Amino acid sequence: MSEDLIVESILKERYYQPGESSWEDICERVCAYVTNEKASNEHGFFLEMMLNKRFIPNSPCLMNAGTNNPQMSACFTLPVDDSIPEIFDAIKCAAIIHKSGGGTGFNFSDLRGKGSIVNGTGHCASGPVSFMRVFNEATETIKQGGKRRGANLGSLDVDHPDIEEFITCKSKEGDLSNFNISININNIFMNKVLKHDPTVKKIWDMMVDGNWNNGEPGFIFSDRAELDNTCPHLGKLRFRNPCQEFIGLEWESCNLGSLNCTKYIDECGVFNWEMFENDIRHAVWFLNNVIDKNKFPLSQIEIATKKTRKIGLGIMGFADALIMMNIRYGNDKSVEFAKELIKFMRRVADSESYKLTDKYGPYPEAKEDKRRNASVLSIAPTGTISLIAGCSSSIEPNFAYVNTRSTWVSGEKKAYKMLHPLFKQHVNNRYPANVSAQIVDWMHNNGTIQNCPFVDIDTKEIFVTAIDVTPKQHILMQSTIQNNGVDQAISKTINCPNNTTKEDISNMIIEAWQSGCKGLTVYREGSRNDVVLETNKVVKSANPVEALIANGNGRILPKTPRSMMSVTEKRNSACGKLYITIGEVDNKPHTVLIKNKGGGCTAMIQTVAELTAAMLRWQIPRWEIVRILNGIRCEACLKNPKADGRSCSDIIGKVLRENYPDEDIPNKYEDEIPNTPDNKQINKVACPKCGKALIFAEGCRSCPECGYSKCS
Repeated sequence: MSEDLIVESILKERYYQPGESSWEDICERVCAYVTNEKASNEHGFFLEMMLNKRFIPNSPCLMNAGTNNPQMSACFTLPVDDSIPEIFDAIKCAAIIHKSGGGTGFNFSDLRGKGSIVNGTGHCASGPVSFMRVFNEATETIKQGGKRRGANLGSLDVDHPDIEEFITCKSKEGDLSNFNISININNIFMNKVLKHDPTVKKIWDMMVDGNWNNGEPGFIFSDRAELDNTCPHLGKLRFRNPCQEFIGLEWESCNLGSLNCTKYIDECGVFNWEMFENDIRHAVWFLNNVIDKNKFPLSQIEIATKKTRKIGLGIMGFADALIMMNIRYGNDKSVEFAKELIKFMRRVADSESYKLTDKYGPYPEAKEDKRRNASVLSIAPTGTISLIAGCSSSIEPNFAYVNTRSTWVSGEKKAYKMLHPLFKQHVNNRYPANVSAQIVDWMHNNGTIQNCPFVDIDTKEIFVTAIDVTPKQHILMQSTIQNNGVDQAISKTINCPNNTTKEDISNMIIEAWQSGCKGLTVYREGSRNDVVLETNKVVKSANPVEALIANGNGRILPKTPRSMMSVTEKRNSACGKLYITIGEVDNKPHTVLIKNKGGGCTAMIQTVAELTAAMLRWQIPRWEIVRILNGIRCEACLKNPKADGRSCSDIIGKVLRENYPDEDIPNKYEDEIPNTPDNKQINKVACPKCGKALIFAEGCRSCPECGYSKCS
């Protein structure tokens, strides 16, 4: 399915109102409602800005503006107080919000710990986690507005008595599936971690273990967030929305919108700051107007929201903009551009908010702050709206340039294969058609092109994916944008390879806290089955057993065909002559057959052959298989000067390595794995082009007669 068809399918399922059939129809409805009338100057400008996808408001605005239920906010923060009536009032309020199209954030820290005595009854409290399960079940029954799944964020203070149960409440995938969970961590706790205080070690280790296992819990640095509280007299910022780009007081809401960075770059890769400034000003005006045009789902929310009038203007397409400017995501130049961009954005957004104050006055609870809005910038994840805009999401690096994207349509999760337009354009323009097709397949199967033999260094430099960016670079980008203008928060994921250690996770949390991030979300590749974006990449683990479990779970392994290309080698061992045949499927070793003449245990040799073939089909790294085989010694072979190896197993490993050497070997194992001699005759049936014998030269199998090469 093409991207245009995917977008059209999503618009039809989620956004079209009766009588609508195009993006233009949606823009007309939204702009007419938010700007009051079609004939106004504001309407014309906003319509042009949305039609060209330079600015897109959050999904509830697209869905509901101009309808009988114009609830246009995305984020809501609800209190959960410590009594049965108040707890179930919160559940009821969440259900109403989910039905209207919003997501909810809860801080469960006010609920007493499990086992505490309830005054007046003598009964014991069941604790926050037990009530979270009730919230979860209520959410399960209500899709947001009938068009989106309900979403919740549950947080708990790190010093709450039930923190251990909270940390492990989602250790099994599928539990509390409608919740993201995060821990509110204060500076006191973090300083104890730095000092290796034994009183916090158990909790710290549990948090790290949980995050390493499946990406939860996330981490909220509450003291850093409080530094941007413009209304401390109203209370602390104790509540977050599900994706954590909004931090609020109780009962607040926020409406979001994002500017598409790719629209401000000309053909020469130059950023148009004048156009960007103009759009920032209009976007602030638009989001501020949404507050007055909004139909709030609850009166408490309307009162709290209008006290502070918080808005959340953000960006999307940041990674694509870097590509268009020929800048690698994560390098120093990209960080400097991010700093310049967000400082400019904050300065202009503040300026426009001050202008609104001149006309309407500051927000009602303003003290020192004289803006119309208590916050102006927020970096939302922009999942669906960036898909509509045809650009990368939020400030994230591209997950991959060929991926399978899952989205919810008509209450069902559907998957679509996506090919990034900038990547498609680049490979089609730079490489021949047959090579570009191989590059696309490589990207889908590997999740990166950094080890792809078909692309040049310039392509590898610019088209980096989330997994190519180091955790340190991820955190630096997040902290740079947070500390240079975003007065709300940032939704961002630190994507890590599967072999990331728990110590690595621990260091990331500390670094994010020290660098001024308001929170941290980490995802270790392969630690979950249910994800929004994925490639066909097989998870590579430092531990082959972990890789076997991760990749074999539900995986359909390649079948053995009736006929296949093969390599046959004759070798000498203490067991006589070995005839080793390796069969191929898709140019990869698939079967191993061995005939031995002159002695030895035939059954044992066949057992080694079958087990080697099984490991190959389960996609355990070949270098690991070779390393294991080469490590086996046989006294008879060691004493036999004619033997081609130290054991029959060692000989099998050498044959496998000689014929299939094209993979990276971890440095620490290089000495244990034999090198492959060049110009070695490959006893294949024939060259697939001319039928002549192949040779191994310059690290690849090739034909000296017709020029065929397996590597190109």
